[in-house]
Amino acid sequence: MVLLPVGILQGRAVLVSEIPEDAGGILCSCVCPLCGGALLAIRGSCRNAHFTHVHVDGVFDARDASRFGLLLVAEEILRQERTIRLPGFEVQDDQVEAFRADPEIFSALIRKRWVSFPERKTIESIGFEQSPEIRLPELHVVIDSERIQVDIRTRRAQGDEASCERPDREGAVVEIDLSRIRYEDLLDRDALRSLIVHDTTHKSWRQAPRLGGELKRLQETNRAILKEMLERRTGQGT
Repeated sequence: MVLLPVGILQGRAVLVSEIPEDAGGILCSCVCPLCGGALLAIRGSCRNAHFTHVHVDGVFDARDASRFGLLLVAEEILRQERTIRLPGFEVQDDQVEAFRADPEIFSALIRKRWVSFPERKTIESIGFEQSPEIRLPELHVVIDSERIQVDIRTRRAQGDEASCERPDREGAVVEIDLSRIRYEDLLDRDALRSLIVHDTTHKSWRQAPRLGGELKRLQETNRAILKEMLERRTGQGT
């Protein structure tokens, strides 16, 4: 079962752990970040604290509500911090594997290359965008005049993690993977701040247009290395 850690209170995304003990249940006055329905705050241990709907009309996707709620928290944190540490770029030439049986050539070729290392960046602007072909609004930041989508991966069900389903879109997408984070850590705003702003262990580039050009350059480098080595061997054999 997917638990809902985030509700909306007076227009602000709040964690269920931030609701006072004496304001639990329907007294919390919170609504769902996805459908706007009234929520109950279920307190207790950090492992089980969550919001639940007073009434559910029709089909409700708890995973979408959880992911969008966490995106709202992320937007507030990033707006406050105005910085984010982005993961590095790495490209890999899988064609190198074809030469594993030839140790000399295999060791000379470059299988992986870091294009850039993790670095802290200033956020120039931030906001949500909605379009007809996607279910949920998307969170975008602008860094160095480049528009980057910030997405969150959440746990769909016990033992079943997945990123959001959406059509391929142009532009860079950095994903923050919270699917393997302990649920109780998702209820700690300081822990979330660290994961969203500072940590790169749980961040990756799900889409990065510039990587296509970097991979092409790496493959061209490997072709030049391979050509030189084969010509040298041909010369030695004559």
